[in-house]
Amino acid sequence: MQRTRLREVLGPTVDLDLAWTEYQRARQPDDPMSFAVWLCERRRMSVEQLRAYLLDGDLQVEVECDQTTSDWERLALLGRGAMGQVFVARDHRLHRNVAVKELDPTLASDPVLLRRFYTEAQITAQLDHPGIVPVFGLEVQRDGGLAYAMRIVRGRTLRDHLNDIRAHYERRQALPSALQLHARLLLFEDLCRILLHAHERGVVHRDLKPGNIMVGPHGEVLVLDWGIAKLVGRAELTSPTSSTSAPGSPELTEIGEAIGTARYMSPEQAAGENDTIDPRSDQYALGLLLFELVTLVSANPGKDVDTCRTAARTGTLAPLAHVRGEPVPSDLAAIVRKATSRRREDRYPDVGVLAEDVRRFLRDEPLVIRPDSLRKRLLRSVGRHRQRALAAIGGLAAALLVVTTAAVVTLAAGWTTYQWWSERREAAFARLLAEVGAQGHAIDASLATDGAIVDSIRAAALFAFTHPPAGRAPVYLARDFIGPEAGRPPGLLASTVYGAPATLDHPDNVLRPGLDPAAIDERLQQLQSLQPELLRALSRAVSPALAQASMEERRRVLLEEGGPLVWAYVATEEGVLTGLPGVGRYPDDWDPRVSVWYPLAVAAPGVVWDVSEDESGLGLLLTGAAAIRDGSGRAYGIAAVDLTVDQVAEAWLVPPSLPPARAVLLNAEGQVTIDTANPRAAADLRPFEYALVLADLAAGRTGGLRVVGDEVVAWAEVEQLGWTYAVVVDRAVVLARGG
Repeated sequence: MQRTRLREVLGPTVDLDLAWTEYQRARQPDDPMSFAVWLCERRRMSVEQLRAYLLDGDLQVEVECDQTTSDWERLALLGRGAMGQVFVARDHRLHRNVAVKELDPTLASDPVLLRRFYTEAQITAQLDHPGIVPVFGLEVQRDGGLAYAMRIVRGRTLRDHLNDIRAHYERRQALPSALQLHARLLLFEDLCRILLHAHERGVVHRDLKPGNIMVGPHGEVLVLDWGIAKLVGRAELTSPTSSTSAPGSPELTEIGEAIGTARYMSPEQAAGENDTIDPRSDQYALGLLLFELVTLVSANPGKDVDTCRTAARTGTLAPLAHVRGEPVPSDLAAIVRKATSRRREDRYPDVGVLAEDVRRFLRDEPLVIRPDSLRKRLLRSVGRHRQRALAAIGGLAAALLVVTTAAVVTLAAGWTTYQWWSERREAAFARLLAEVGAQGHAIDASLATDGAIVDSIRAAALFAFTHPPAGRAPVYLARDFIGPEAGRPPGLLASTVYGAPATLDHPDNVLRPGLDPAAIDERLQQLQSLQPELLRALSRAVSPALAQASMEERRRVLLEEGGPLVWAYVATEEGVLTGLPGVGRYPDDWDPRVSVWYPLAVAAPGVVWDVSEDESGLGLLLTGAAAIRDGSGRAYGIAAVDLTVDQVAEAWLVPPSLPPARAVLLNAEGQVTIDTANPRAAADLRPFEYALVLADLAAGRTGGLRVVGDEVVAWAEVEQLGWTYAVVVDRAVVLARGG
C-alpha cells in the first residue's frame, strides 16, 4: 500500500507501520482510504486531516475489476489510438453525450495490455486537474473488453496548432496574437503545470507529443492519452512480444521493450530502461516540445522509427534554429538544452522549475539555471530604465562632441541607436498584443467555467420541474426578509458583501405583482429544492474545495469576503425568481420576466451574457443566463448567475501582468459595456471612441493593435461573449516596458 501522502498529512505523530499491522489484524479492507477512516475513528487522525487526505490521497490502482454494464450507446467513431478507439456515445441515464474509449478487441487477449488499459482509466480518473479530462465511468464487457467514458474534448491538438503557425509562415502572413511566441510559451507553461500535478501524484505520462496535447477553444491546455503512464515505484508491466505502433511510423506509440513515441522519447525510454523512468523522462519530452514550439522544427532529426530511436537513445538533437531563420534567444536555448540533457541528473530538478524559468524568460528576468553576468545585468537594467539610460547616453554623447569632431562616428552611433529603438518598439508592441490576447483567453476560460455552473443549475432545475417535490420546505418571500422579525427566515447574518442581513440556508422568492403563492404552491416547493444546487454554484465559483467545506466556512467566505458570483437564481415562466443568498431587497412591483436577460436567454440555445442594473442594489451586473428546456422544447424559465461589474473590471480586465491601463469590453456593435475608467457607471452603450479600432472590428479583425496619437490600443476577441476585450495604454509606458 502507498502511504506517502498519508505520512505527509499526519507527520511523525503516528507510527503508520504499527497502525497498519493493527488494522490488518482487524481484518479490514486493504485500502488506504479505509485505513485513513479507521485512523480517524480511533482519534489518531483529526477530521481536518482526514478531509485533506481524502481530497488528495494516494492513487489506487487495482489489477482486476468486476463486470459492469452501462447505458453508453456508441454513435460515431472519433478516432483510433495505440491501444483503443474512441467513440461519441450517448449517456441515456444523464442525457448527455460523452466520449467512450474502448480497448481494441484484438488486444483484449493480451493480459498485460488489458491491465495497462485498466490502469489508464484509473489513473486518469484520479488525476483531478483542469488540464486532465475527467472520467465518468468504467465498463467491463462480457467478452473481457474494457471501456471508459469521459468528457468530450473540443479544440485542436498541439500538432494542428503548430501546423497552423507553419502555414502562416509559408503564406508570409503575420501571426495572430494567439500563435505568437509569447502565447506559445504561455501554453507551454500551462502544460508544465499539468505534468507537475501528475508527477506530484507519482505518475509519469511517458507519451508526451503534440498529438496528445489539446489546445481548447479558449486557450486552455489538456493532456490526453495516459495509456502508457507509469506509477513511480511500481514494477513495469512488460509485453515484449506486443507492439501497437505501425512499422516505420515515428509519430505513433510503441508498447514493447521501448515504450513511448520514437520521435519524443527520452534517452532512457529509447534504451528500454523502463524500471528507472521517472518524472525527468517527461521533462525531456517537454524539452523536445519546447524546442518545436520555439523553432517550429522537430527536435529529433530522425526520419523513421529506427533513426528516431537511435537519436533519442544518444540524446542527439537537430540544430536549435528557427524554420525561417529567426534568432532564438540565448536564454530560451539554455532552457531547452537543460531540459533535454542526455543525463537525467543534469536536467531540471522538476518541471515546476522548468516552468519557472520559462516564466522568468517571459518577464525578462534572470533564469534559475543561468544567473546574469555583470554585462547582462547592465543590459537588463538599461532595458527596464530606458529613460534614465537614454539621458545618460545623451549626456555622454554631448561630452564626446565637445572633445571630438568625429561626426561620422556620431552618425553611426545614432543609426545604431535608431535600429535598437526600432527593434525594442516592435518587441514592446508584440509583448502587449500577446498579453492582451492571453488575457482575452483567460476571460473566455472564466466565462466558460461560469457558464458550466449555469448549466448545472439549469439541469437541476429541469429535474425539479419535471418531478413532484420530495417534501415540503418553508417558503420565504422577499418581503419576509425585511418584515416583522417573527416572520423572517432563521439564520440571517450581517453581510459586508451584500450590505444587509443575508442567509445561505433559505433562498428568497420574488413573485410578479398579482401572483398568488397558493396558486403555484407546487412550483414554489420545486424551487426550494434547488437551494443546495444554488449554494454549490456560489461555492464552486470560489473553489472546488469550498463546495466541500463546512457550512460555517461557506458562510464566512461568501457573506463576509465575497466570491466571483454574487447571485445564483432561477426565474420561471410564471413570474417567480428564487435566488441565493436570500436577502430580500427587491421592488414590490418587479416582474423578473421583464429583465433584459430573461427574453435573451429564452430565445438563445446556450448561455448568453449581458449587462444590466441589479434590482437589489448591488449596482451594475454581468449576467449569464440559459433557458431551462425539456426534450420537447418547452421553456420553463431561465437559470442564471451574476457577477458585479466591479469584480469583472478588477479581476478580469486589468491583470497584474499588464501596465497601468484603461480596459473595456465592447459588444458586437463596438459599444462600451464595461469600462475600468468608470466601472460603476450604468452601461450607456456609447461607441468606442477609437474609430480606427472600430473599423478594424467591422472588417472582421478579432485581434490587433493600433497606435493612436500618444496611446496604444490592443484588442482580442472574447468568444464566449461575442465581444471584444480592449486595452488602452500610454505609448510611453508600452515602450518603457520593452519586449
